[in-house]
Amino acid sequence: MSARAGKSFECILQGEVGVPHYEVRARHVFSGSTTFQGEAVEMPSDGGQKWELRYIGRWERKKMSEHVGTAPLGVPFRSQIAVSVGQNVRSFLNTLGFRHSYRYMRLGTRWQFPNGITIEATRMKALENEDVKDEYRLVDLENLRVEALLVEIFALTTDEKIDEASQKIRRFAVDLDPYFIERPSEGKEILHSTATLAAEVRRKRPRP
Repeated sequence: MSARAGKSFECILQGEVGVPHYEVRARHVFSGSTTFQGEAVEMPSDGGQKWELRYIGRWERKKMSEHVGTAPLGVPFRSQIAVSVGQNVRSFLNTLGFRHSYRYMRLGTRWQFPNGITIEATRMKALENEDVKDEYRLVDLENLRVEALLVEIFALTTDEKIDEASQKIRRFAVDLDPYFIERPSEGKEILHSTATLAAEVRRKRPRP
């Protein structure tokens, strides 16, 4: 795939999980750059273009010593990225500093909800120093020891509904705040059942 000239939009949801003060803004991104550049811009007014919103962050294991005598803290998320689904994928990844010289095996769990939101919890393993002819070697990621998972919350939407989708993702991130840390009393990782997840969220919410 060759690089495609033009621009895409980055929609950033800033703030720390658990703190309900987020700022959603957009700026344009120049293809081929290794860092994001550009000033804040308005969303396109012509409508009809689709955007993919992603709220991306790392779920990290907390050391037991960090929990002693203190309340567990949420893990801050870095950004929510929105790019046109028509953008050249490899070109966009290059703007983030990724290089195709590395291959990754990935395994994860995906939850899809009726309101259009999708959640993915993914563990990744870089495959290095391999025979280039070995295209089909499998890695047992289920038993791979990892210290972090990539957690993504995203929805596919259009220009006129981008604010509505952002609000949904923002509320979901707050609901999921308790699950982005390791609770010493339970030691659970990301839950693998939407039913269990929903029950846990309801139990965590304060009663009116």
